This record gives sequence, structure tokens and C-alpha cells, in this order.
Amino acid sequence: MSELQKKELVKKIFDYRKRIDKNHNDSEAYYELADSYWKLGLHKEAIKCFKEVNRITPDIDIVYDFLGRLYIQIGNHKEAIKSFKKVLSISPNNHYYDSVHCNLIESYLAIGDKKSALNEYHILKKLDNNLADEVVDKIGDRLFEKDQVNNSKHKNLKIVGEKMEIKEALEIFDVFRDWFYPCHIILDTAFMGTIPESFLPYSIDTLNEALTMVANSGL
Repeated sequence: MSELQKKELVKKIFDYRKRIDKNHNDSEAYYELADSYWKLGLHKEAIKCFKEVNRITPDIDIVYDFLGRLYIQIGNHKEAIKSFKKVLSISPNNHYYDSVHCNLIESYLAIGDKKSALNEYHILKKLDNNLADEVVDKIGDRLFEKDQVNNSKHKNLKIVGEKMEIKEALEIFDVFRDWFYPCHIILDTAFMGTIPESFLPYSIDTLNEALTMVANSGL
């Protein structure tokens, strides 16, 4: 950012502050003030102003999205998660916010909640497979860590060609019953002895991911 651009932002801050002094419920002024602070790298000040926007005009999805991004930038991932969840509760079917799941994955990993991060990944995969692939390219090693499967009591499960023990399949299903598609594959594999050809090749990766989740969950 050039010195001229910085001076222009400082002038905007001064002007919006004058507007707020006259009207403490000027939502637009707080919004523009937050944007100016953010561009100057003053993240905590930007957060304060976006919170004022929420006070005056609650439930604006993009404001919560911005708050989540700002919280990530200052390392407050727990608050980021709250903000991103609010975005999804306000606009659950808005595909513009599919990327919110990417930020949730990042924040969950940052606080050590890998199970929730994986859940967000699979939600994202259903919404936007290309975006999910970008997540894997960027942080797949942190998200999956497939080598951890070797430490699981399920490490001897066979993916293709040999029977999966039905008891173990049911254990997996019990943990991930709400994650329908891989559970469906797991049980079909257990009963039929192999993954049906109609499910291949995608299902091998899906089942491997399910087993990795089981390994990481400590079952």
C-alpha cells in the first residue's frame, strides 16, 4: 500500500469518526470504518467496529464472515468458529459462503479439533468438490494424516477383495451414522465382501477417509 493510499484511509477514518460522533447508530459509518481499519492492518479496531454494526443491524451474514476472517488473522480461532457458524445459520443455502467451510476447517485444525475439521471437509465436498480439492492440496497432510491408521485397532480392515469384519463395520457406522454416504459403503462392503463395482473408484478414497477418521477418533 502506498503512502498516498494510507493517507486516504486515515482521512476516511477521521470522516467516519465524525459521523459516528453525531450518530452512534450509524451502521454504514461503522462498516466503512471497520473496512478502513482492516486495510490498514488494525484488525482489533476493525473487529470492534464490525461488532457495532451487529449491534445496530443484527444478522448481516457478510459482517459475521468478515469477523471470522479477522479473528483468524489475530489467532482467535474459537471466536472465528462462532462467527462462521453464524454466517451459515443466517444464510444456510447461499453458495457464496461455501468458502466458510474452508475457514472452519482451518480454525478447527488450529484448536486441535480434527473430527470437526473433517466433518466440515465432507460438507464442503458435497457443496463444491473443486473447492474441497483445493483444501486437500493446501492442508491435506494436516487434515488426514493417513499414517495414523496404522495405530488404530482397525488397521487390518481390508478395503477391496476381502471381507470387512461386520462388528468393526458396525462400530464405524455407530460413530458416523450421520455421515451417510461412506457409512453406506462401509456396510455394503461388510455384507458383500468387497466394494460393489458401481461404487468404484471414488468409494475407495471415501472409505479410506472414513477409516482414517475412525483411527483419529481413538476408537
